[in-house]
Amino acid sequence: MVSPRPLFAVLRGLQFIIIRALDALLNGRGPLDLLKRLLAGLALPVIWTLSFKQARHIPDSIRPPINLYIMPALDLFVLSPLGLILFTVLLLPFAYRLYLPSSPSQKPCYLYPAILLSIPLSFAIQHHYAIVDPTPFLDVAGWVTYGALHFASPFLMGWWLWFFAPSGVAQTYGITLGVQNLCGLSTHLVFPNAAPWFFDVYEKPYPTPTYDFPGNPAGLVRVDDILGTHLYGGTFKKSPVVFGAFPSLHAATATVACLYVARYSPVHGLIFTLIYWTWMCWSTMYFHHHWAIDLMGGMLYTSVPFYVAHRTRLRRIDAEASQGYLTDGWSRLRKGTAGALTDATAAAALRTRSPAVGSYSRVPSREVSMELSRSSSYAGSGGEEGVPKVVNGAADGSKEDV
Repeated sequence: MVSPRPLFAVLRGLQFIIIRALDALLNGRGPLDLLKRLLAGLALPVIWTLSFKQARHIPDSIRPPINLYIMPALDLFVLSPLGLILFTVLLLPFAYRLYLPSSPSQKPCYLYPAILLSIPLSFAIQHHYAIVDPTPFLDVAGWVTYGALHFASPFLMGWWLWFFAPSGVAQTYGITLGVQNLCGLSTHLVFPNAAPWFFDVYEKPYPTPTYDFPGNPAGLVRVDDILGTHLYGGTFKKSPVVFGAFPSLHAATATVACLYVARYSPVHGLIFTLIYWTWMCWSTMYFHHHWAIDLMGGMLYTSVPFYVAHRTRLRRIDAEASQGYLTDGWSRLRKGTAGALTDATAAAALRTRSPAVGSYSRVPSREVSMELSRSSSYAGSGGEEGVPKVVNGAADGSKEDV
């Protein structure tokens, strides 16, 4: 007779995993509160999606005329030597702001200002390599970001931030994404512009575009041929917003993802930022879906909402996380809500004695364990260097409600 013990062990393991996952998701809150916070982060992106779908029903009689030559002229200027110099000069005040330390204990930063000032030149380089003759390899390489990762990135980013950023950051990301996309859609509707593919499809003298013109997949039609599908040909032909070149929401979505990743993963996130953002911007121009000026506009439409989020929410969330009041999902999955809070308060004590550690820098688990061991004699008293006691899954004085 087969012993049922292995089966019971598997069931107990599954039960533990489910309970731990629910504990990490709820994070000391009730299901309704969790649903409310989830909807708060999803509301604006959903509103943007529905608004985009309904744009086809706007009467042509109230729509503005479509601009055919404004974006090509601006694109030609910004990619000229004079345009690149002027663009770089405009970025100098922002680069100087990044250079300044955010606290007296920190040193000036040279890396991020240098990256910011290199953006104009990077656009010129990307454009140079985007106007090459297409090949199947380049088509697939561009499709990975433009046709696949772009649509998956908001979901991947939401989960990544829930796992590795303090509680409340994923919700803030959703709000930032929704605001930038709604602003971009509004611009598409009141300031419509033709994309580069228009000049590929139609011959001189170019016809005056109207809202009856169908959309076009441009370079993505080659991807359909490679994959043996009609996915992009059918989708873009029926697009409700055909003349939405400026700003590029592909560039905007890539930029906001990179800004959040770089903020909460300064080393690996920076590498991701440089690779993914450059890859996405190149692919948009390679497929002839956007001008370089469209990508610059997408960055601007992201930078403003992100800066507002930084000033109004992210700094407060990071400050509370650095004090041990907030935890990330990965810590709660590994150690439970109570254990994660205990480790967070120990890390906060280390930051207090080591001002060089950033406001939300990950403290190595070995150092956290040493801090817990060192502070064990104070844990019950809640002394100055003690770790706050955990009661019902939350530390005394916990503010984990963001």
